[in-house]
Amino acid sequence: YAGDLKTKAYQTWMIRSDDDGRTWSVMSQVSDKCNETHTFPLGGKSWLAAARHREVLLHRSEDDGRTW
Repeated sequence: YAGDLKTKAYQTWMIRSDDDGRTWSVMSQVSDKCNETHTFPLGGKSWLAAARHREVLLHRSEDDGRTW
């Protein structure tokens, strides 16, 4: 996640590396208001992201993290 200390705005992004972490690319934005996010693979192309914004919000992707 990324945050702006002046505006206190947070954003959560799904990023991916296909070369063992040498390079990274942004796949999608999970949320425009959350931070402290953890992702869980659900099998196939399904993912669950648990992200905090006052309370924990759950975001689900069915296309390998391209959309949430």
